[in-house]
Amino acid sequence: MVDITELKKAYNNGFITGIMAYNFIRVGRRIDKSWYIEDIRSRTGLGDISFSAKRVSLNKNIDAIYSIYVDNGVVRTAIRYHSSVDMGEWQDQFTLGSGTAVAIAFNGYWDYHNDKWRMLTSETPHLFWVDSGNLYMQIWDDEATKLQLATDVVKVKAIRAWRNVNIPEVDQGLVVGYIKSDGVYYRNYAYQKDGSVLWEPERQVYAGTVNNLNLFLTNDYRMGFAIEDSSNKIRLYITDRVWAGMALEQDKIAVTAKAEVAFAALTYHKTFEDEIITVSANAEVAFLFGATDNKKEKNIRIGAL
Repeated sequence: MVDITELKKAYNNGFITGIMAYNFIRVGRRIDKSWYIEDIRSRTGLGDISFSAKRVSLNKNIDAIYSIYVDNGVVRTAIRYHSSVDMGEWQDQFTLGSGTAVAIAFNGYWDYHNDKWRMLTSETPHLFWVDSGNLYMQIWDDEATKLQLATDVVKVKAIRAWRNVNIPEVDQGLVVGYIKSDGVYYRNYAYQKDGSVLWEPERQVYAGTVNNLNLFLTNDYRMGFAIEDSSNKIRLYITDRVWAGMALEQDKIAVTAKAEVAFAALTYHKTFEDEIITVSANAEVAFLFGATDNKKEKNIRIGAL
């Protein structure tokens, strides 16, 4: 159990990222290291909302912010494109039908640039929405990708969690967490040992009545669930680390061969022709090495604080 005051301190200290995101129909913009609040839209009947940022190049900031939201019972989408000097206006996109809860997250991978690991996203995000208790997923506007993930769902959140850069199948995946009547569950879209990527089966994180849910990443390569239970207490469930190749700087080992050859003296008597002696090296090299592997487990393992 973690007190909310301590949780806010952890967030302000940079240990937890994303956990304190509130679902106002507003967005905070940071200019010259200061924050201010901007209204996105204002009208009656606005409901749940979720955002996710797109970045496809290491040499640029984000390309756009994608949004999914509920407007008078209808699930809608919007995009705000970014340039190097300004942010554009929100542009409405398409609707997904009726719904009560929504989430959005880009899939992607981690790449190393300027001594930092940065997330490069896919071209389009995964959308999640709840309609009549059914949880659906779709990759942006591609209706052929629509998939029902769960039933009896009340609220939903999504995040792209950590992936081990040395062992591809050690992947927490694109995680969608959701509240059902009997607790919190999740499914993750992750790499498998055979190289395939698929939605893994539903797993339960917490059993009991739940008021609210959020997902977050920590700076020590964990992913977590922040669960507000029926007594308004915040519970954190945090995974094992998935840090191999990311927490330690990569090293190179260069090896050169050094050989010494000694000849035994030969004395010839009554030779009839010259003799040529050819020498070749026969060497074995052994390396002592330190590995940065985690436990080779791809499924999310949950531990409570």
